[in-house]
Amino acid sequence: RPRAFSDLSDFPLIDYSLVDVPRYFQTWYGCKRMLYLYGSKGCPFSCSFCYNPAYNRLKYRKRPEEDLFEEFDYLVREHGMDGIYFTDDVFCPNKEELRRFCDGMKSRHYSGLTWGCQARIGQFDRGDLEMMADAGCRWVFFGIETGSAELQRKVGKNLDFGKMDDTFRAARELGMVTIASLI
Repeated sequence: RPRAFSDLSDFPLIDYSLVDVPRYFQTWYGCKRMLYLYGSKGCPFSCSFCYNPAYNRLKYRKRPEEDLFEEFDYLVREHGMDGIYFTDDVFCPNKEELRRFCDGMKSRHYSGLTWGCQARIGQFDRGDLEMMADAGCRWVFFGIETGSAELQRKVGKNLDFGKMDDTFRAARELGMVTIASLI
């Protein structure tokens, strides 16, 4: 029998004093000191090729926002981090969480801190993308997987190709780099 998932709020903040943080900086889309960080675990979608349905059982779990912002504050202040690439399987599928996160990023007035994430087509509308861009989002990685409607159905992706065009166009108009993953 599978055990219950741990509550991410039960975990302590990462102790970055144990790590040589600058060794992990990457250069990425205008960032010179970007780090890969996570804000959640799991994904509610059930693509047939993905590890998530078996591993995370379609459960999405978010880290407490106050922990994320405390981590960002430290990394910006102590190490000059200027970019975050969220390694979450899917970034903020809940619109209320997305709004709170973007409001939190804006309220902190991070100078020069930009970020990007991984998302699903149809997850964000133009208003969401505008809010994200206003909060510092500069790139979004979309798992398209295939341009074939038949293969989309076979792999359980079932993306709307019209939304794909609209999403990429809107993100580009807002100054975001869009990345499409194809398998």
